[in-house]
Order: sequence, then C-alpha cells, then structure tokens
Amino acid sequence: MIPFLTRNLEKNASMKLYFFDLETTDFIKKDNFPDILQIGAVDMYSSENLQFNECLLPTKKINYYASQVNKYTTDLKRLYHKGERVNAHEMKEGLQMFIDWMNLNFDGPVVLVAHNCFNFDAKVLLTSLKKYGIEYRHVILGFSDSLVTCKTIFDPPWKLSAMLEKIGVDKKTTHDAHDDANDLRVVVTWINTQLGAGDDFSKFIMDDKWYRTLAEQELEMPVQELKIPKQELKMVKKELEMSELQSVMPVQELEMPEQELEMPEQQSEMPENSNYFFSKFFFVWFSVMYSVICYNIHTIYIPLILDIFGKVLNFGLIFGILYWHQTRK
Repeated sequence: MIPFLTRNLEKNASMKLYFFDLETTDFIKKDNFPDILQIGAVDMYSSENLQFNECLLPTKKINYYASQVNKYTTDLKRLYHKGERVNAHEMKEGLQMFIDWMNLNFDGPVVLVAHNCFNFDAKVLLTSLKKYGIEYRHVILGFSDSLVTCKTIFDPPWKLSAMLEKIGVDKKTTHDAHDDANDLRVVVTWINTQLGAGDDFSKFIMDDKWYRTLAEQELEMPVQELKIPKQELKMVKKELEMSELQSVMPVQELEMPEQELEMPEQQSEMPENSNYFFSKFFFVWFSVMYSVICYNIHTIYIPLILDIFGKVLNFGLIFGILYWHQTRK
C-alpha cells in the first residue's frame, strides 16, 4: 500500500464512499446511452478493502473505437476481453449485484466518485438502473467528479493517466474498470493529502464545486426517462417561455390602449348624409336599367334608346353653350 494513502486510514474507515469506473459499449450520443460492460469499484481503504469487479453482457454491439480502447468484444451471447471469454452476468442481474454490494457493506447511502462522473459514469449508471427498474435511491447519496476537482486545481491535461504521472505514480492506465477505480483512489487521496484536508476527507469529497446530490444528478437524465412525448415537451417549453416573457413585459405592452379596444363612434356608424343615399340610389337604378336594356335590346327599346340619347345629347350641348357663354361674361 502506498504510504501517503495509509495516514488517514482509521479516520476515514467509516466513511460511506466508493470510487468506481465503467467500461461501456460506446460513448453517449445525444440521448442514446451505451450498455455497461464492466463495473469496477473500491472503497476508501477500509480495513476490509472492499472491492467490486463484475462484467455484464450487453444488448448492443460494441462500437469499434470503444473496443479498441477497452479490448472488449461480443456476439451478444458471450463477452470477450482481449480475445478470451469472460464470465458476464445478464444486464439486470449485474446491476442489481452492484446495488446489493453497496447496500450490504454500508448501512446507509454512499457517495460514488468517478473521473468525468457528472457527464458520463453517473449518467450511464442511473439511466441503466432506471431502464431495468432497479431501485437505487436508498443506496446512492450523491456523486463526486474527480475530473472537475483536477480542472479546478491543476493545469491540463486532466486525464487519469496524466494525473497519475503528475503525482509521481509510474503506471499506465489499462482501461479496465477495476484498475481505473484503484488508480482514481490513488489520485484523489493524494490531492486530498496535499490540500491539507486529510483529517476530513468527506468534506473534501463533498465540496460543492465537484459534488452533486442524487437529485441534482437525476436532473441530467435523458428526456425519454421522464416519459413525456417530445411534442408535448415542446408545447410545455413554449408555454413556459411565453409566461416568462409576459412576466417581464410592461403592463402597457400587454394591454391594448382603451382607444384601440373601442372603435370610434364615427367609424362604427354609417354616415347618413344625402350624398350617400343618392349614390346608392343611382347605383341601384343604373343597375336595373342596364339589365332591362341589355335583356330587351333586340326589341322596341333600341329606337327609344336612340331617341333618348339624342335628346340628352342636344340638352347637354345647349347646356354647355349656355355655361360657356355665362363664364365669358
């Protein structure tokens, strides 16, 4: 055992804490979550030195690039690691074993620590547990992300292998979940010791900058786990946005001015002057007469129309001459 890890052994022996890591079939792609291939977990160097290391049989094919890293392959009936078959539990069985292991070893909920915990390990674990209907709220208290811790304290790079090198541990990461959990315990314990918080490791792990409660992490669960249709979700989101907008808009922008709500009286009532009724009467009379003339144009109205047109023309000519003569005076 590395010397600096043993200093606070007795003081931290009763702390409810596990370092864990997952190997999976793929990365998280939007809301498409991978299956878990391996769960590795170790405690905080208690006297029992509790450890969990189990493989799970996936229901999805393993992404080529993920397989190149973790060396797992599968035909969905068997699981292989580096070409050799390994004992793998059915997904639900393996997940339940992990929950039971934590529950049996500690009386009460525990804190789980992982590297890139918030964005990957915690999301994948909770999504898988919920998918297979496994109760976990009585076991998990919250999550602590060592990657956030490293980003807060150190310059990049922050990968687990780089962090081991920074603290002087000559070891290459194997991308084995159990090995990575052990490596993570070494890194986090060293950071805690160097910061002078060794007497209260729980306070360091549960620092607000890199700790989330279970409820806070569950807010990061994918939309489909909420069982809300996407169309309804969009409508709810739109309504929320509208309500937020209305809550900050000035009252005068939300209410129409009174003068706009009521139509002015002079616009709402039709004018009743003589010009209006004369124009309406003339239009009706002209329409009727035009229809009658067109209908009977082949009968006796033709001579009558010509006679009337001639008289009107003569009358107009006389009126025009008189008007011109009057204006010349």
